[in-house]
Amino acid sequence: MFPSAEQIGRAVVAASRLTGEDPLNIGDPAAATRTRHYAFQALKDTFPDARREVLARCLGAARSGKGYASNSNLLIRQRSKWFSEVELRQVIEAIAAPKQAQNMPENPREADKPEPEPKAARPSRAPAPARARKPAEGLTSKPSTAKAKTPVQPPEEIRPEPKPKPRWGNSDFAASRSRRRAAPTSKKVDAETRALIDQAIAEGKVTKCPDAHAAGSVDMVWEKLQSRY
Repeated sequence: MFPSAEQIGRAVVAASRLTGEDPLNIGDPAAATRTRHYAFQALKDTFPDARREVLARCLGAARSGKGYASNSNLLIRQRSKWFSEVELRQVIEAIAAPKQAQNMPENPREADKPEPEPKAARPSRAPAPARARKPAEGLTSKPSTAKAKTPVQPPEEIRPEPKPKPRWGNSDFAASRSRRRAAPTSKKVDAETRALIDQAIAEGKVTKCPDAHAAGSVDMVWEKLQSRY
């Protein structure tokens, strides 16, 4: 079993408190030698199955860690003048001990900050519904007897009829011609005039047409006869 990063950090911090060295210098192989030695021995005793070379590299020792692990044995630490078994036991207890206060923040500055107050809800922009007015006490509202006014409709506009547009060309001649053809005359042809017409037709002076004896056509033939004779 290999120690976690949190357990390695606890060992370094506990050893630096005993030696008085800066724990941030653990990454430098030439600095924090006592702190590294205490942390290495404590982790090795707590996790005997872990590889010593890897533990030494995690504590900022040489690149391989083999030389540091082989020299840090029981005989060397017993002959050392500054080494203490009591201090080593304190580092081991710091590794195995859980956090004293799990609810406390890791950063002490966050503990001094007051808790933010809850924000008040913003008033809605929608207008409040109108309340119905209550009648005053002692007064009763009477039903209104006024008649409803009928809407007055405006008078319809009387527009004049459009005048017919005049035709282009000889409109007077065309109108008179159509009038003469359409409107039959009420003149009666006497027997003498009819005899003259028949005589002119027989002599070939006047061409006979199907409507020669019609009321309108007879008048036209009679006018032609008068103009010729």
